[in-house]
Amino acid sequence: MIYFFLVCSLSVFQLDENSFKQYVLHSDKSIPWFVMFGSSNCPACVQSAPEFESASNNARGIVRFGYADTKLTPNIATELGIRAIPAFFIFSKGSIQEFTGARTSGGFMNFISEYIGDGLEEADESWIDQNDNRVILFTRRFKPPVMFSAAYNTFKDHEKYGITFGMARDSDTLELFDNPPVPSIWFFKDGEKVQYKGQNNFYSLIDAISAHYGIEFEDQEDEL
Repeated sequence: MIYFFLVCSLSVFQLDENSFKQYVLHSDKSIPWFVMFGSSNCPACVQSAPEFESASNNARGIVRFGYADTKLTPNIATELGIRAIPAFFIFSKGSIQEFTGARTSGGFMNFISEYIGDGLEEADESWIDQNDNRVILFTRRFKPPVMFSAAYNTFKDHEKYGITFGMARDSDTLELFDNPPVPSIWFFKDGEKVQYKGQNNFYSLIDAISAHYGIEFEDQEDEL
């Protein structure tokens, strides 16, 4: 039998049951997976596919995207309780969460940012006199950009990396930090602070954090 894959982007991995179990469920990498379950004869899937592909290009290096045809992954679909397609799930270190928002590139990206940014601390006056390693985003927005959420997710193992990430959003806190430009990202180390002035992308931010704090970081985005 011949199957026509609905999503054919180079940034989306085609998954069957074996590769799904090997790379998504049992991967030892910290980078999460966002997987679309669908079928080429499903009109709603066909409509969602371009948005999913667009998000996969925007999130490259941050989250791995996968597409699983439910005809090729019937057991996985049953285990996840999928009753209608398209269905979208994010997988990370044994955690699974279903996406139920708007099936647009922006909707996917917002969901990913919230998921990987879960646990980000709110910087306040208690952070002023801290001398440990901290990365702070100063912003007026309620939600952090996905590249900052992804950087936090990459280095959130405090025992391993020794960095605390936070956001400062209210006017009083910004004033306590001498009103830095917003949005801006600052690195704090040994009582000194340095503004991040690199490119507005995930890889540049990761490289800058690694260099500033002397971290030997292994790239998680290897080929399958």
